[in-house]
Amino acid sequence: AESGLLGERLSCRLSSVTGKSYVCIFGNSGADAVDIAMKHSELERIKKIHELKRNLLHEFTGIKNILHDKPCPADPNVLHQTGLFKGGIIPDSLEECLYLIESHNLKVFSRSPVYIALKGAFHGKSVGSLSLTYNADYRRPFAELLQESHFLDSFDKKSIETTFKESLQNYYTVKLTENSGLKINKKPISNIAALFVEPIQGEGGI
Repeated sequence: AESGLLGERLSCRLSSVTGKSYVCIFGNSGADAVDIAMKHSELERIKKIHELKRNLLHEFTGIKNILHDKPCPADPNVLHQTGLFKGGIIPDSLEECLYLIESHNLKVFSRSPVYIALKGAFHGKSVGSLSLTYNADYRRPFAELLQESHFLDSFDKKSIETTFKESLQNYYTVKLTENSGLKINKKPISNIAALFVEPIQGEGGI
């Protein structure tokens, strides 16, 4: 409890100077700090996904209550463009349409987290920090235990942008229009939990 209060005070002090929010963590080693930071980033990602799922569930439930037992009022061309309907066959019922969209969204939201680190990084040999350690010889014996990570050149902006774009998948929102039609929008979401950068790298130099 005392360490938590100290971390909160340090965070507030830094925020008062920089205007930014910080998470202050404590550990016996750098590997401990990395493990804690990884857990925090994944908890934050999960929290945002849960909030998104709750909002979508509220929207879908409202639409089902209003259009119960009615044909799906969405534009068939829009439904085809989602690519969610096998063989291009659009279900007649609203329930089936929404079920397929919800199932797709759940798969997108359920993806495992991905972490980004730098080539040459050495964060440690605990399970979390080892996931972000660049040397494959260290990671290989424990590969099945580690989180998925991508290692990038520190000054290669294009590779960072490409990695982010490749992590994106679309989920779909459904809105009820004024004339009781359905408006379906696709929105991208990334499963990258965090980008870890260290000014002094254990194996990459300064």
